[in-house]
Amino acid sequence: MHARDTKAQVLRPSKTIAVVLFVIGGVLAAAGGWQMRKSEGLSAAHAIMIFGALNIAGAIQQLLARIVLLSDRIEFGGPFGRTSIAKTEIESVIWEAGCGVSLRMKSQSWRRIPDLGRAQGVCNSIRAWLKR
Repeated sequence: MHARDTKAQVLRPSKTIAVVLFVIGGVLAAAGGWQMRKSEGLSAAHAIMIFGALNIAGAIQQLLARIVLLSDRIEFGGPFGRTSIAKTEIESVIWEAGCGVSLRMKSQSWRRIPDLGRAQGVCNSIRAWLKR
């Protein structure tokens, strides 16, 4: 962050979702290990362990996801990339249940915001930021 961006507002997802994903991932990894130990159906054991690894990757994504509202731009993303959009390029923000939050750009295109598990609250925060 730059020195002039000292009043940045950071929006993060709930840690509860990440904990649940970690627990499910751990249980699946243990079940896959148990299945491999029995030496029955190695392909099933591998599949279970892959699902466990995907759950753990999802938990890491949840822990690192964030939306940063700076004075002149919005930044969002996770461990696999970040996006920055100037405040002057954004026309409005909307949310719908099941669809998450989206930004309507002045170019009439749409940009989806990462899901933090509370779309209405994120939308209201971004809307208030746009009015400042």
